[in-house]
Amino acid sequence: MIYQQFKINHQKLKKIHNVMFVVRTCNVKYFKSANFEDELLITTSMIKKTAVRLNLLQEISRNSELLVSAELELAVVNSKGELKKLPKDLLNTI
Repeated sequence: MIYQQFKINHQKLKKIHNVMFVVRTCNVKYFKSANFEDELLITTSMIKKTAVRLNLLQEISRNSELLVSAELELAVVNSKGELKKLPKDLLNTI
């Protein structure tokens, strides 16, 4: 989502803003399995955002059938791994 929808990559985030996203928590529910060569659709939507966290919902489906649902919380850290706030312009972009 961050790469495709917002046109931001981690190298640019780190170099320009000294921020990175790391997974803080992940709650996954598996409903059905997928098979090799299945064509899968992965969708990501924003549940909540703050200057230091993003909460996302990711769903994986095959032919409109939900296979996996995951709620993720991403933390924003600097290159030393310390919690850091996103700049306001970047937060507004996301």
